[in-house]
Amino acid sequence: MSNATAALRTDISETRLCLIGITEAESQTILEAKIQSLHQAESRMMENVALIQERYLGPREDSLLLNKIFDDLQKNNQSVIEAAIAGDDKISREILDGSAEQSILMLAQKVDVIHTFARNMSQNLLQKAKEKERDVQRQMLLAIILGGSIMAFAGFILNSSITRPLYRLRSYMATLIEGDTKNKIPEQDRRDEIGDMARALEVCRNALENREQVEKARHDAEERAHLAEKNRLKDQQEANFAAMALLEKRVEDHTRDLAESNKALIAEIEQRKEVELALKKALRDVELASAAKSNFLAHMSHELRTPLNAILGFTELLKTKSKSENNTDIINEYTDHIGTAGHDLLEMVDTILTLTNEGEKNPKIKADGDCVTVQDLVDAAMTAHAEDAKEKSIEIETDLTEPNSPLLIDKEMLNKALSNLLSNAIKFSPKSSPVLISGGPEKQHYAIRIIDRGIGISPDHFHSIMEPFSQTENPLIRSYEGAGLGLPHARRIIENNGGSIAIDSNLGEGTIVTITLPLATDT
Repeated sequence: MSNATAALRTDISETRLCLIGITEAESQTILEAKIQSLHQAESRMMENVALIQERYLGPREDSLLLNKIFDDLQKNNQSVIEAAIAGDDKISREILDGSAEQSILMLAQKVDVIHTFARNMSQNLLQKAKEKERDVQRQMLLAIILGGSIMAFAGFILNSSITRPLYRLRSYMATLIEGDTKNKIPEQDRRDEIGDMARALEVCRNALENREQVEKARHDAEERAHLAEKNRLKDQQEANFAAMALLEKRVEDHTRDLAESNKALIAEIEQRKEVELALKKALRDVELASAAKSNFLAHMSHELRTPLNAILGFTELLKTKSKSENNTDIINEYTDHIGTAGHDLLEMVDTILTLTNEGEKNPKIKADGDCVTVQDLVDAAMTAHAEDAKEKSIEIETDLTEPNSPLLIDKEMLNKALSNLLSNAIKFSPKSSPVLISGGPEKQHYAIRIIDRGIGISPDHFHSIMEPFSQTENPLIRSYEGAGLGLPHARRIIENNGGSIAIDSNLGEGTIVTITLPLATDT
């Protein structure tokens, strides 16, 4: 209780300091902190007051008065807080110096009174307890002396009538514990408690003998049960092994069936994949064929219309001029233009038919084909395009090794192929730019190279320009004439004659077209 009163004194002092801090708070934050500290101090005071009331044994009026003083203090504290919050420092200070200070002093005085009473009461109780302890010690000493005397007399009596018979019984119990049940139990003829104990030992001995017999029977039964359980487990294990073997066989059969089913399913899936790929390829071929047809129509609608328009136009002019006299020169010029356009149209149709037939039949040069020298083949191409080269001031140069080497080829078709290649070289070369035809034998073939310094070809277009009607420009707005049939036509002719064609070029760097043709062998 002294601890509670000491803690209450500390809380009273802290309450007074918190009230002073509330009246002197310079900011809202400090005010809130002081109010929180005041509430904590009040909470601890309430706990200590309750503890004092629980343990206080003085007049009830003091306890009630303590409650009243504490309630008044809480009311005054609340008044001080409300005035401080309202900003009325004067009123809060008056309450603190007046009723609040008086409540604090009264509470401190009452606590001192209770503390003094409790301390005096504790000292009186301690004194009485010490006196009571001394009385008890004296009484215990007398009782010990008296008990010792009585026990000494009783011991003498007990030694003869109780101790010795008990000793004999204890000795027999020791032998009985060791398992000796043959000896006779002493003191059974007595009619007192010791005799009862001896007779009880007789019953225990008989029970022990019976227990040994029961234990032996139980042991035998356990042995038989263990043997039976062992045999049962053995039989069960054999049955389990048989069932496991049967299960493994079934699992193996089922696994094999599943593997075969999976194999068949995989084969079916692969077959379906192949069919799907074939269908996709067929669809792609159809799409390519459709695109080729559209490409063909687009090119032909333009390329055929040009010579036809020339023929129709000059024909209309001829109708007009034929009515006039002395216009023979003009009529001859117009008929030349009509003839040239008709020849171009016929050549284009012939080339298309040739490509179509070659694509379907893919003819090969016969063993008895024409035997032509390289020089004759080159001279024929140069003669055919001499005028074209002259118009652009292009000089065609040759650098042939062993130019009289014989070639086993279709002369007419190879003249067309080489003529197409030389025509392209002249067409795509700038004015006054030379074109070189070089070549030489390579094993069983002769390689001819047509080299120009023209606009060149992007490597990305090497494959497409080998297809019919392909050029690197839009056919409707391109800068150069032609249907894009020269290279495909030349490639078909060269390959059908056992040769090959290759292109090496870059944009703006010119082009090198290399064809290889089989040499004629002596037979």
